[in-house]
Amino acid sequence: MQFTKNSNVKKRIWRLALALCITIMSSAIAFASWPARPYGAVNATLPEWFMDYQNSLFRSSGVDYSFLPLYKPGHGSSLPGAEGFIANDVELEEFLIEEAAASGGTMKWKNVFEYYAVSDDVNGVLRYEQNPETGERKLIKLPFVVFSKEGVFEPEDVVALKRPVIWLQGQIHGNEYSGGDAEQVMIHRLTQGDLKYVLDRIVVVMLPRANPEGAWRPIRGNNAALFTQGMSGQDPNRDNIWFESVLQRAVHKTMNAYAPHVVIDQHEQGAWGSVTEWVPDASASTGWSRKSTSDTRRLNDLSMLYAPHPVNNETITALGYEFEEDWRDLLEARGIRWSVYPAMSGNSDVDGLVLSSDGSMVPGRRSLPAYILEADGDPRMVDPSYGLKGAASYLSESSSPTMRTLFDTRVRGHNTVAESLLLTAYNRADYVYDTVMRGREEQAEAGRQIAPANTLQLSYLFSPTYDDLSVPGETITEYYATRTDEGVVEGSREGVKIGRMALARGTSPSDGYVPASVIQRPYAYIISSDQQAAFVDRFTSTGVRLSRLTEDITLPVTAFLITNRVANPPSSTSLQSDKDMEPWPHIISGECYSKEVSFKAGTLVMYMDQPIAPYGALGLDPQSCWNYANIWWRRTTVDNKNPVGYLPVGPDGSDFPTYKLMEVRSLPTENLPDFAKYVTGVNTITPKLIPLEESRSFIERVRAALPSEAEVLYPVDIQLPTQYTSTNRYTFDADELRRLVRLMDGDIHKLDSVRWFIQAKDGSAREIIPGTAPLTVAVDLSDYGLSNGGIRIFAVDSANAPSPITIRLVAVETGVTPDDAPPIPAEDLLDEEGATDDIVIEQDGAALKITIPASSGLEVGGEVVKFWFFRKVSGSSLADGDLRLEAVVEKRVEQLDGGPFRAEFDVNDIDGNGTKLPSGNYAIEFEGVESRVAGYTPISSTVISEVPVDPVDPDNPGGGGSSGGCDAGFGAFALVAAAGVFVIRRRYPQ
Repeated sequence: MQFTKNSNVKKRIWRLALALCITIMSSAIAFASWPARPYGAVNATLPEWFMDYQNSLFRSSGVDYSFLPLYKPGHGSSLPGAEGFIANDVELEEFLIEEAAASGGTMKWKNVFEYYAVSDDVNGVLRYEQNPETGERKLIKLPFVVFSKEGVFEPEDVVALKRPVIWLQGQIHGNEYSGGDAEQVMIHRLTQGDLKYVLDRIVVVMLPRANPEGAWRPIRGNNAALFTQGMSGQDPNRDNIWFESVLQRAVHKTMNAYAPHVVIDQHEQGAWGSVTEWVPDASASTGWSRKSTSDTRRLNDLSMLYAPHPVNNETITALGYEFEEDWRDLLEARGIRWSVYPAMSGNSDVDGLVLSSDGSMVPGRRSLPAYILEADGDPRMVDPSYGLKGAASYLSESSSPTMRTLFDTRVRGHNTVAESLLLTAYNRADYVYDTVMRGREEQAEAGRQIAPANTLQLSYLFSPTYDDLSVPGETITEYYATRTDEGVVEGSREGVKIGRMALARGTSPSDGYVPASVIQRPYAYIISSDQQAAFVDRFTSTGVRLSRLTEDITLPVTAFLITNRVANPPSSTSLQSDKDMEPWPHIISGECYSKEVSFKAGTLVMYMDQPIAPYGALGLDPQSCWNYANIWWRRTTVDNKNPVGYLPVGPDGSDFPTYKLMEVRSLPTENLPDFAKYVTGVNTITPKLIPLEESRSFIERVRAALPSEAEVLYPVDIQLPTQYTSTNRYTFDADELRRLVRLMDGDIHKLDSVRWFIQAKDGSAREIIPGTAPLTVAVDLSDYGLSNGGIRIFAVDSANAPSPITIRLVAVETGVTPDDAPPIPAEDLLDEEGATDDIVIEQDGAALKITIPASSGLEVGGEVVKFWFFRKVSGSSLADGDLRLEAVVEKRVEQLDGGPFRAEFDVNDIDGNGTKLPSGNYAIEFEGVESRVAGYTPISSTVISEVPVDPVDPDNPGGGGSSGGCDAGFGAFALVAAAGVFVIRRRYPQ
C-alpha cells in the first residue's frame, strides 16, 4: 500500500475506503455457510487485445503444465468470464504423494497442522462448517514440504545439514491463486525437473498453500482467528505480531523450527500490475484523462519487494540486496516485465509511450514513482515479520485476473524469481549460509551488551519532503523497451517494457525515512502478567525463547509510567484492512523513569541475547506501537471483550506491564519449554505452561521414581483436542510425541528410549506404558481422575460446555538410546539352522520388497508380521561382527495371486514414522514365518550411493550358538551360506 502526502492525500483516503469496502465484503462472504463454489471462482473478463498481447509474450515458452492437478478434467475453463477451479485439498495431497514417490527420496511432506473450519461463534462457542448434504465438518490441512539430497524432514535434521534453507510459500491470500500454482510447478521442477540438482548444496522448504481455508472458501482471509474478538474473514497477512489466528501461529512456529535463511512470499496485485498508464482523451482540457478503468493500463507482470524491517541485523539486510541483481537479470532475460512494489512512494506524471488497445505503442502518460521506499515497517505483515526471524525476506506480486486467465504469465513470474533465489543460494551456498549465521550471532551478541550506541529502531515515520521532487535525493530511473519511429531501442525487445527502478535507501529526509522510537537496547525485558500461559502461547510465535525467575529478586529497572491511554478505535475488523497501520500515534503514552522493583519467582523474562529478540521487543517495548499492551487496550476499549494472550494495563499513573533491565547481570532464571517451535497436531492438543512451584513438585515426584542418570524434561499441561470418544483413553501418535519431546527440550532421535509420566489423581507421578504400535502411548484418563462419561471431551455445540480435560505430562530421557546401547554380537543372534534361499529381497531406490514363499507358514494375506532390522556395525563378516537394532516394524503382508506373500517398505521411512535405515549390511528377523533366508542386495538409504557388500563366510555362515541373552524366550535363528547382505531369520515363541 502506498502512503503519500499533500496532493496524494485524496488518493490515500480513497484507498483506505476501498480497503474497508473489500474488508466488509470479505467478512460477509466469510460468515456465509459452506461455500457454493469451493476452490473455484469466475475468471476475470479482460479485453481480447490485452489477452492477445499478454499471451504473445509467452507462446514460445514451451512450458508444459500438464502435470498440474489444475490441468486435469473437471477444473473448468481458462476463458474470461467462465468458471475455473484450482486443485482442491485432496488433489493437492495426491499430487504431493506422486511427486514424493517420483523424487527418489529427496522430497518429504506432512500435514503439519490441521483444524476444523469454523462458521462463527455464539457466546464464545464455536460453530463448525458442515457440508449441507452430508453434515461432515471441513478439515483444513496445512501441507509442508521439505526437499533435500538426504531426504530428511525433521527440522533438527535439516538444521544439522548446515546448508542454506530457502522457504517458499504461496497463496497466503486464498483468492490470490498463482502463488499456490507456482509452488506446485516448483515442486515438480525440484523432484524430477531441471532444478533437482540444486539440492546438492541447499535445502528447500515450502508451504505450497499457506492459507488452505481461504483457498477453499475462496476468500482473501480465513476464519481461523480468535472468534470471540469478532475476527471472521481475518487476513493472515496482517496477523504476524499479535497472532490472533491459530493458523498463523502454526506457520510461524514451523518457520522457527526450520530457521530458513531466505524467504519469499508470493501474492497477486490485480490484473494490470502496478505502474499506471493512460491514453489521450481529446475531450479533456488537459489532453489526458483517466475516465474509467478501461482507460487505465498497468502493464507489468510482476512486482518485487525486499522487505527488511529497520530493526533487522545489517549484515543480513545487506545480503538481501545482493540477491537483487540476479533476479533482475533472470526476469529481464525471460521477458517478464517487472517493477519494484511501491510500498511507499511519491508520484510524478511523465509523458511517454504507452500500450494502446490495438497492441501498438502510442504517445500517452505514465505515473512513475519519484521515490520507492522498501516496506512500511509493519511487523504485522508477512514479509517484514519473516525477515525479523533472521532471514532475507522477499515479496513477489504477480498480476491476478482471477482465476485461471493468463495462467502462464502469472505463474512464470513467480516461478522465475523463486528460481533465481534458489540458484543464487546454490551458487554461493557457503557464503549465504555463513553470512546469515554471522548476522544472527551479531544480533545475539548485541543483546549481551549495554551501550548508548547499541540501539533498536522500533519504527519510522515519513520524511515531510520524501515526495518533493525539488529536494535533492536518489530519484527513480526506469529503462523500458519500446518501438519508436527509428525502430526498437537497442538492447531491448519489441513491445516489452522492463522496469528497473533504483530504490531510495538510508535515513536522510530526502530518502523518506525518519527514524522513530529509537531506544537503547536493554539486556532483558521482565514481563508482569496474570495471563502467563495464554501470553506464552501467543507471543512465542515470534520465535523468541522465554525464561522465568526461579526465586524472588529486587532489581533496578527502567519503568514506563502511563500518563495517557488514547482510545483511538480502529475499524471493527482492524486485522482485515490497512486502516491504522501507521506506526503512530502510540495508543498508550507516558515516560520512562528508573526505579527498583521486586519480582516474584515465576515472573517471565525475555533475554535480548537471541537472534530473534528484536522481534520480541516490538511486542514488549512500551515505545513500540505494536506492543501487546496497546492491542489489549484497543480490544477492551473498542470491543469490550476479554482479550486472552495480551498484556493487561492499569489506569493512568500505573506502570506499563513490562520493565527493562539496563545492565548486564546474572539472573536466577530457567528456560521455559520451547513453545516457540511447538506446532500443534490434529485439531489440536494445546500445551500450556505449568506454574513454577507446580512444575517443580511434579519433576521431583518423577525423579523419585527414576534412576539417577535419567533426565526429566520440562513438563507441560496438555489440553486434549476437540473430539468424540466413548473410552477413557487418549492416544498420542508418533508425530505428537516428537513435537512434545521437542517442546520439552529433548532429542527426538532418542524417542525410542523416552519414558512418559503423567500426574495421577492422587498427585503422584505414574508412568505410561507404551502401546503395541511403534512410538505411541495411550493415557488412561481415569489415572488422572478424569472421565468423559461416554460424552464428548469438549461439548462444542453447547453454551453449557464443560471444562476441557487437561493432563499433566512429562518425558524422561533415560540416557540409554539405540545409538548409545552396546551392539549385539552376531554370534548371539545368528546360526545356520533351517536356512533356505527361497525368499526374495529386492530394492529399487527407496522401495524395499520382501517376498515370502507360500510354504512359509502364512495362511492368508493381510496378516500382520513384525520385522526386526539389525545393521552390522563391526567385523569383516556378519558371523564375527556386531549388530545394532535399527527398527522394529509391524507390517501387513499381502498375498500375490494366491501364492507368495509380500511386505513392502520405504527405507527412508521404514516404520511410517520417519525412521530412516542407514545404508549397510543387515540381518532381518521376523516372527510367524517358518522359512529363514538371506537375500543378496544391500540396503541403501539413498538411491545414489552403493554400499560395499560384506560377504558371509560360506564355511561358517553364522558361527553357531543360540539367541543368547538378547532375545530370551525366542527360538533358533538362521543364516544362509551365501555372499549376501540381507539375512532373514524367523522369530517365534518357544
